[in-house]
Amino acid sequence: MLRKYCHNTGKIWDEGLPFTLVAIRDAKQESLGFNPSELVFGHNVRGPLKVLKEKFMCDSFKTTIVDFVSQCKERLSQTTSLAKKALASSQSGMKEQSCRATVEQQFQPGDKVLVLLPMPGSALSAWFSGPYMVESKLSDTDYVIPIPDRKRKKRLCHIKMLKLYHSREAVQREQGEDLREFTHTHTHTHTHTPHPRAVPHWFVWVPYQTMA
Repeated sequence: MLRKYCHNTGKIWDEGLPFTLVAIRDAKQESLGFNPSELVFGHNVRGPLKVLKEKFMCDSFKTTIVDFVSQCKERLSQTTSLAKKALASSQSGMKEQSCRATVEQQFQPGDKVLVLLPMPGSALSAWFSGPYMVESKLSDTDYVIPIPDRKRKKRLCHIKMLKLYHSREAVQREQGEDLREFTHTHTHTHTHTPHPRAVPHWFVWVPYQTMA
């Protein structure tokens, strides 16, 4: 929201920045179920329209400071509890959606892998570099990878930062074996023998003769 506002307003972006921040703090967060203002202050943001409405519909009853503080504490406690439940439910759904297309894989010491590393000169960009050799396995998800061509000679890498390296020779060998197996299977199992009645009995083949 903030980036879009600054992009659309151009050089006068700073003039409406406070109003944009109020709108952001009043926007409901999908994962928490509350807006930031409710979680921090215990109530919604009082915008110009709400202040005007309160002015027109002002009641004679006034809340004391003690009652106001106790109400804020109660609201904060309730919103915090509900926000934690909503966040746990949202995290569970996001984890299930993220793991839906995940392929389980494991590496062993000595395997060649590609490692997702920052690009030289651009810390915000990354690509898979390598191949590097797996030195040790600390857990099902953490591996120690020696990287001799970088400043940090060893890195502790999560499994999502690793890809198994396939050499070109191994890929060509596997493709050749698959092709030979495919050819062998189709040659021996798909030999077609014509049915004796496939050709009409009245059909007689006569060779073509040129006229002298």
